[in-house]
Amino acid sequence: MKKDIFNKLEQPAKIALEAIKNSMDGYKLNSFSKVEQKNAVLREFLSKYSYFLRESTWTKDDYTDDNLYYLDARDSLHSAAFPKISYNINVVNMADYENYNCYKLQVGDYTFVEDTEFFGWDDKGRPAKEWVVVTEAVYDLE
Repeated sequence: MKKDIFNKLEQPAKIALEAIKNSMDGYKLNSFSKVEQKNAVLREFLSKYSYFLRESTWTKDDYTDDNLYYLDARDSLHSAAFPKISYNINVVNMADYENYNCYKLQVGDYTFVEDTEFFGWDDKGRPAKEWVVVTEAVYDLE
């Protein structure tokens, strides 16, 4: 009698066990693909933004107040988060030519810079443009 009950339960148990194994295999494949997707996103992120990422350590041992230490560290982080860049550009003074009077570039004027290494590319695949202010003019009279 026990053998009959065992025989009746054996087949459904094997089917249930096989279903569990199949679902676990599917879970492993799904999990593996999620890991691959995560790694692909990480690689894309690093290829795009690794130029901007910077690691450093800031320490000062002459503080006795934790709050002052925190505030100075925050100020240091803020200044490091916005790096100053400068460009030297050569400009032909078009204002000296007939019908180009409006193209005179002076200190204080706005123009734009395309720097694909620093600013990257826009959504349409073109070099990103960043507006800058001309802060200095040096004339080469050679």
